[in-house]
Amino acid sequence: MWKSCENNRFPFTTTNERILIMKKELIVLAIATAVTVMSAGCGANTTGSTEATTTAKTVAETTETASNVDIVSKAKEVLPNALTPGIKISSVELKDKNLKVVADLSHYNGQFPLGSVAEMGVSEITDALLSLDDEYYSVWDTMTIDFGDQGHITFDKSTVKDDGAGKYFSYNGGILQK
Repeated sequence: MWKSCENNRFPFTTTNERILIMKKELIVLAIATAVTVMSAGCGANTTGSTEATTTAKTVAETTETASNVDIVSKAKEVLPNALTPGIKISSVELKDKNLKVVADLSHYNGQFPLGSVAEMGVSEITDALLSLDDEYYSVWDTMTIDFGDQGHITFDKSTVKDDGAGKYFSYNGGILQK
């Protein structure tokens, strides 16, 4: 039933389970590639930037109803389900209106390079946090995602786009700074 091999990346899984894990990894890579390609096309569109800026200012001017603890708790609740298997959230904090998420890739044992997994993780984290209710959105001004040795990125709320399908940060690949 259990097969083990010295060179096996998944020593405690069956062949079918290994195939399912690799299929999931390929799907995640395909989605990340598609998002990167679409983001490159969306980044060139400047007609929606005025709307996004106006939306960001309007939301920022609303009364803050969520506390710092609420957004940290909510982020810790939603992020684990939004991430590629093996990415773990080490910490979430809100300090001086900077929402900082520190992610740990040391548990990832997939076949893709850690840099690529971190780039996908940026999208997964920001998508999950930007989809929260406006009461959480109004609490922060910048969002920092830190992947340790793989790099970090800080987004400003004024760069949030919203084209009717939901809020997102528009960027091209290779955004993590070391």
